[in-house]
Order: sequence, then C-alpha cells, then structure tokens
Amino acid sequence: MNHRLFKSKESELRKKMIQIAKLTYSKGMIAASDGNMSAKITENRYLVTPSGLFKGFLEEDDLVVIDKFGKVIDGNHGPSSELMMHLKAYEMRDDIGAVVHAHPPVITAFSVAGIDLTEAILPETIFILGEIKFAQYSTPTTKDVPKAIESLIKQHDALVLTRHGSLTVGKNLEEAYQKLESLEHTAKIISEAVKLKGGKMVEPLPSNEIDKLWEINEKLTGKRRPQKINDFTNDQPISHELISKTVMDVLKEMNFQ
Repeated sequence: MNHRLFKSKESELRKKMIQIAKLTYSKGMIAASDGNMSAKITENRYLVTPSGLFKGFLEEDDLVVIDKFGKVIDGNHGPSSELMMHLKAYEMRDDIGAVVHAHPPVITAFSVAGIDLTEAILPETIFILGEIKFAQYSTPTTKDVPKAIESLIKQHDALVLTRHGSLTVGKNLEEAYQKLESLEHTAKIISEAVKLKGGKMVEPLPSNEIDKLWEINEKLTGKRRPQKINDFTNDQPISHELISKTVMDVLKEMNFQ
C-alpha cells in the first residue's frame, strides 16, 4: 500500500471509529469511558480508542495507532486498557478487521444471572451472530481476559464476557458494531419474553430446526457450525426456578420492568 492510500485508509477509519463510538454511546451500549474498539490499518498497524476518555466526546485526534505488540506508533494518549484482548482476537484470526468491546446492559445481565444463551432462541441469531457464546469471568485489563477468549474467538464473532460486557468482531467496524447491536437486541427480546411468561425462561428452538438453520447459513455465508466448546460454567447447577427469579430480579434492578 503506497503512502497516499495508507493515509487515506487511516483517515477514513478515524472518521468511522468516531462515528461508531458515539453511536455505541447514544444507544446505551457504553457509559462514560466504558468500552473500546479497534480496527486494522495494515498487518502491523491498528487504530484503537484511548484509555480513560469519554467515548461520547471523542475526536479523531484522540485515537491512537499501535503496532501488533501494542507499542504506540502515533497518538497523544495511552491506548485502551483492554488492548491485549483486541490483539488476541487479531492474532487468532486473519479475517478480523475490527473489534468492538462494549457493556450492553441486557445481555450483560444474562451473564450476571448465570444464564447461557448459546442454544438459539431466534432464527436471526444464527444468520447474524452464529452463536452467542459466553466466556468465563476474568479480571478486566489483565492477561486472564485474552486467555478467556482465546479458544472461543476462533469460531465465534459474538462473545459475552461474563460480568464484563461483550466482544464482537467483523471484517470492518460496521460489521463488528452490527453484531453488537444484534446481540443486545436479541437479549432484549428474550428478556421481554421472560416477562410475558411470568418470569419463566423461554425454550430454545428445537434441535432439528437449529440444524436446518445452520445448513441454510452455511450455504448463504460459507460459515460452518462451530464445534462444541463448554467455556461458560457455573460453580453449581442452577434450577429453572432460580434462573427465572434471577432474570426478573436483574431486569427489575435495571428498570426494564
């Protein structure tokens, strides 16, 4: 890539990242300085949001350019404190061009309640997200976070980081953000269904229907059904009654009732 094309791509990425950062904030997916995003400029150059700045007020000059080791190449701020998680995603898959980490409240509430939504409840989930996979809890900003996503990100584009929000990836920022919005929209629909059922958890689609949807999805997108990975586990089995009560309590606390 010649210098002129290189600078043009970086300039466009800066505009797009600011647009999506503000959109993510306006949609309630993050608050204040929460969340972070990145995009690949070249194989050894990434544009990332800075650490500690309010995403709703970000400007293009606030963004930081790093190399694949996390070293700052250009910028007046430190890069996101969750940088290791982003770099791990790029390391694991060549097709990832952008990463978005946010704190969408409803899907995060499901992880707080200990409810795994891997089995599809809505057909659109398979077409847009593939599977909603939950990663085990890991302390934010530490090396435990990239370790927690390492095996999952190989096959999944949308991860729920238990008690810590979400991680969505795509070939570009628009696609990574689209998956974030779809993830939270799915969680909202399920939470409304739980309320309509009086707090009872809804059933997933029948297994034969999920099989059919994956067959269609593979024909349309070329993406195969992920292999089973049991990364999200609870210390003890949770009864359906406890699940229902926990969902209702969480939603009540979040003023979704």
